[in-house]
Amino acid sequence: MGLSKIIDENRRSADQLGWDPSWFGVEDWGTALVKAITAFQRAFEIKPDGWCDETTFRRILSERDEVETPKRPEVLSDHFIFAGERIPVPGAKIITMDEDGALPIRLQGERRRRYNAVERPPESVTAIIVHWDATSSAAVTRRVLEAKDISSNFCIDWDGVIYQYVDAACETYHAGIGIVNDVAIGIDLNCEVGGGEKTKEINRRLVDKGRLPRPIVDGVRINGWRPKPFLGLYGEQVAALTALVSAITKHTGVPLERPASTGDANDIRSLRRARDFGPGIYHHAEVDWKREIKGKFRRSGKWDTSNLDLDAVVRRAA
Repeated sequence: MGLSKIIDENRRSADQLGWDPSWFGVEDWGTALVKAITAFQRAFEIKPDGWCDETTFRRILSERDEVETPKRPEVLSDHFIFAGERIPVPGAKIITMDEDGALPIRLQGERRRRYNAVERPPESVTAIIVHWDATSSAAVTRRVLEAKDISSNFCIDWDGVIYQYVDAACETYHAGIGIVNDVAIGIDLNCEVGGGEKTKEINRRLVDKGRLPRPIVDGVRINGWRPKPFLGLYGEQVAALTALVSAITKHTGVPLERPASTGDANDIRSLRRARDFGPGIYHHAEVDWKREIKGKFRRSGKWDTSNLDLDAVVRRAA
């Protein structure tokens, strides 16, 4: 992609996602911005092309840390909402989309006519897809998703509090693939992720803010690619996910199975074809099967949630 094309793409990205050159420490849209974005991307192990795509936007938004979380109620719920019904999640701390302190997602584009609106019966939900967003909080995750005009049903915040963005009976636009969105519930977990030289720096900042450092993950492979050490999930997030998965599967009948599992938590592989997708619980990376782009089959490079032993979550949720 030539320089003029990159500059045009950055302007379009800024209009859609809501950023400007000052976020990267420059004043205009020219070469200086492209160089600044490229340097930022290299620091975070992102493809250094100078274009502020959705991945780069998530990272810079989280770095700025300017999205405030609404004040939480003193007593949190222990249920989620499915078609208006309260479904208990023993031991969980939940803020549903209609409560004080809520973070509901509202789509603005064409997708609002279908997603977040049409309720599905429990038996039509046959899968759960687990995602991460490279963000510092559930509030930042919502900001990113709304900017991209996509959604998810839940987000598990860094301290294990579950925010329900959308009624779990509603189809949300979270997997990017219609046959998955049709039947799946999306669960996001916020995690700064880091990568490369930024991993330890982010942990130092977390400690400065009074939080514990995140565990550092190393040795994971995603479709044969091994990323440099990056940040993992807090135990509170994994415990909350386990409780939520258990409750969802009991209510909907989603099987506590891992169809795409390799049996090794450090070896994550995408399904090869759409027809291999079936009922069960998945990392987002596992449903990133090959698709045809300009005559060639390739994957988009998703690698969430490779910092999570999803097989162990399913065993504990049983």
